[in-house]
Amino acid sequence: MLLTAAAFLPTLQADFVLDDEVAIVHNELLRSGHGLWQIWFEPSLNQEEGHYWPLVYTSLWLDHLCWGLDPLGYHVHNLLLHIINVLLLWRLLLRFNVAGAWFGAALFALHPVHVESVVWAIERKDVLSTLFYFLAFGACMQWYLSRGKIHYTLAVVCYVAALLSKSMTVTLPVAVLIGLWWKGGWRGIEGRSPRREGWGSKPSVIASDHTATGLALTRSNLVALLPFCVIGLALVSFDFWLMHAKTPGSYPWTFVERGLIAGRALTFYLRTLAWPVDLLLIYPRWGIDATDWRAWLYPFAVLALLAGLWWKRDRIGRGPLAALLFFLVTLAPVLGFIDFSYMGHAFVADRYLYLASAGPLALAAAVAMQLRHHLPQRGQATATMAAAAVLTVLGVLTWQQASLYRNPQVLFRDTLAGNPSSPLAQFHLGWALLKDGSFEDAAYHFEEGLRLQPDHNHTFAQQKLTEALVRAGLDHDAAGRRREARGFYLRVLQREPREPRAAHNLAWILATHPDPEMRDGDEAIRLVKITIKHLGEERPEVLGTAAAAYAEAGRFEEAIETAQRAVELAGEHRKNVFVEATQARIAGYRQRRPVRINASDAAQLPHRR
Repeated sequence: MLLTAAAFLPTLQADFVLDDEVAIVHNELLRSGHGLWQIWFEPSLNQEEGHYWPLVYTSLWLDHLCWGLDPLGYHVHNLLLHIINVLLLWRLLLRFNVAGAWFGAALFALHPVHVESVVWAIERKDVLSTLFYFLAFGACMQWYLSRGKIHYTLAVVCYVAALLSKSMTVTLPVAVLIGLWWKGGWRGIEGRSPRREGWGSKPSVIASDHTATGLALTRSNLVALLPFCVIGLALVSFDFWLMHAKTPGSYPWTFVERGLIAGRALTFYLRTLAWPVDLLLIYPRWGIDATDWRAWLYPFAVLALLAGLWWKRDRIGRGPLAALLFFLVTLAPVLGFIDFSYMGHAFVADRYLYLASAGPLALAAAVAMQLRHHLPQRGQATATMAAAAVLTVLGVLTWQQASLYRNPQVLFRDTLAGNPSSPLAQFHLGWALLKDGSFEDAAYHFEEGLRLQPDHNHTFAQQKLTEALVRAGLDHDAAGRRREARGFYLRVLQREPREPRAAHNLAWILATHPDPEMRDGDEAIRLVKITIKHLGEERPEVLGTAAAAYAEAGRFEEAIETAQRAVELAGEHRKNVFVEATQARIAGYRQRRPVRINASDAAQLPHRR
């Protein structure tokens, strides 16, 4: 616990980064009791989350209740969950009598590849789902020994909790099968009294354990896993349905190309665990060419490793193959065979290793411990010092990696240093610079991101580029820059004449800008009607913009009526900040005073991502 806390100490100074802004800072569902109900029973209202992971957002709701939007509380919560996971893994390895259980857990605790999951607040999903996964795995294995109903019930409940935290944990039943095969093979010895001292006969992950009572692949043990399979299939199917309802579409790669992606991703992950340097928040996405013979080396290397461990299993035991199979199966949902949204940015990410790394790290610790036992006494002391040195190096690397999260600018500059072609990193660095007042630098990075990915619908980046250009123009009193900002949305509309969000945000600028040269009430009304046609009249932000447009055109009665409707809709969705701002504008409309945004927020657009 102390080692883990020390290595992750920079977490206490970390800020919100990347998706934390929309998932936590601007998430209205975290602000009321009704929001908690919506998290569980109206998941479509959680607009910035494509999955059904209500336990994660319930924990964030509790964080918001306790300390508002202070990042410290969220990061301490994540770190405590990581520490608990370290202790659970240690106890699981002890129960399996794995040699070097403490060292394996320490490697898991201090490995820098876990920084992303621990320090990034919204990645609570990794540490929380792993906690329930470890509990479910342990309870399931204990049930095979004791056949107690309480252990089986606990295993099912914890498995459901893991799935409601992250769908990647759906592979638990397969991992249990791997554990049963490792400890008892295809045929188990049943009917004897359980071994109360543990799940294995001797401290080793190398040698197979043929004597662990109840732990084997038998028909009754397989049947016991059927409810887990049904539950996993049901929850994951619902999650997929919700995800595709929010973000429809798929990637065009063939099955062969996806196999090449998976092979290279697996070798990348193994290399990263063995040599954790040059870690990045967003890795470069490599090209896929099935005609290039070198691309086939990665999947063949993985298959050769699996075949070799299978061939040598009688000599070295089933443990190494079981560890690699656990690693492969746990990563299976994010290897590319199934579409997931992040594939549009990169094929790999450190956070996907959080749970899967437990297998290879435990194996490495066990192998190191057994090699140490074969050394003379002096050599054993040297091996112990080497193990301490490894942990020290990992702790330092973790400290350095966690320090990057102290603010978004530091994090995304580091990302762009290793991956300058990442549009996502360019956009988020631009956003960070925009919030810090570096408007021209922000505009540069938004433009660079749009240049790197011009064919993608980056409405949010286009919004923020316009804001940066307008704000830069205000700072330098340059009317030409303000016209450039207006012209940017006009170019967007020329390219995509039915792009409702571009029309919406340009309407807001035309209706509320302090510069008379930028205002045009009639044009704002025309644009907001385009928005309503495509997005509907049930969005309070759209109605708020429509009211501002009517006011600019001198149609104040219509402005009041439209704004009041916006207040009613916002109240239904608990958007209290919007309600207060719109009520203040209604008071102005009654005095025949249109909305004017001042120089400090002249480009503040009403449509947030």
